[in-house]
Amino acid sequence: MFPLHPVTLDPDFLHPAIALRPAINGATAFYDFANGTYWGPPVTHTRASEALGTNAAGVWQKYANDMHRTRTDRGMLSEVAATNLNTNYNAPASGSPTTAYTVTGTATVANIADTTALAAIVDPAICTYAIKVDGGASGGAVTVAGAATTAAHSFQLIARRFSGAGTITATLTGAKGSQNITSATYTRIKSENIAAAAGDLLTLTVPASTVLYFVLNQFELGAFCTTPIVVAGAAALRQADQMTIPLPGAINPLAWSVVATVYRESFTTIAGGLLSFGSTLNGSRFGFFGTGFGNGIQTLVIADGVGVANILGGAAISTGAFHNVGASVRQDDFRQFRDGTADGADAAGTPSAPAGTVIGIGWDTMNGSLQPNAWIQKLAIYPADLPQEQIKWLTT
Repeated sequence: MFPLHPVTLDPDFLHPAIALRPAINGATAFYDFANGTYWGPPVTHTRASEALGTNAAGVWQKYANDMHRTRTDRGMLSEVAATNLNTNYNAPASGSPTTAYTVTGTATVANIADTTALAAIVDPAICTYAIKVDGGASGGAVTVAGAATTAAHSFQLIARRFSGAGTITATLTGAKGSQNITSATYTRIKSENIAAAAGDLLTLTVPASTVLYFVLNQFELGAFCTTPIVVAGAAALRQADQMTIPLPGAINPLAWSVVATVYRESFTTIAGGLLSFGSTLNGSRFGFFGTGFGNGIQTLVIADGVGVANILGGAAISTGAFHNVGASVRQDDFRQFRDGTADGADAAGTPSAPAGTVIGIGWDTMNGSLQPNAWIQKLAIYPADLPQEQIKWLTT
């Protein structure tokens, strides 16, 4: 169970400017994931693997299977499944193998203790050693095992220049997606949406008399970077987050409203849902669901694949900022707002009423691969279609 604590909310409870507006009274369920409080059914969270996530100080931490990833300043992270294709030991210990590299020139690879510097960005429970690449007398390159297919890929690593003045670069084969590593402190370096060819590899080029330290390198299929995945000699899969609550009995799927505050990381894209539900977690969509077109949010209601009504052309959810989004529906009349502005255009169609018994938060129950890959700070569900002006006010 998600360890939220039930609270009694004052009907006139006011939220910070970046969070949901008042009018919590009348909501069937309200969740403040940042502060760990709720009004409504408890949340169950499952994820069939461990995962990494940052705390409010920006330090990467390890989260066990089924453990939610929350931050007091952002809320709860909902993220799609992903695989780190690299096969080195990216969170090394003293004796971790260094055989998953191809080295050219005078470059060398070793594991090096760097406890103090790493602790500023990576919890010691993940690693206290870094991978050291020394360019040597003439410089060289190191490629990491784990090859691409012909598709969009992204890579990332947490790295710092330990010494030297030459230009350190991280690229894919053929200098694709090139990123320079210049900071003397550990920094997350990433390159997204690279048109990779089959066999492309992550390559680190270190010039003469220059030393690079890095950890948590990741090479993955897709147009954006997800959170780092620890690998230890083989590619590794991080499973998707799946949060559910029992369907509040007062909800009529053909007359409801939902309002949420979300935060999109710079390394994520809105490509999934904030709220959906179905009788077997593979049935009906309900609430916010993003198709990824323009990184916008759409509103869909689908009953077992029969009858579709949605909002088309939702605006982009920009990176590095909070956004208030809300929608209401009655039969085939849909209204959606983003930050107080009407969003998208109502499409034709009347959905039939689903027979759902659970609500999935932060993932599309008809397709578990579609998720917002964003932080959900607050969420309120209303058992009625709120007037347009009220939805506008709640999202302003």
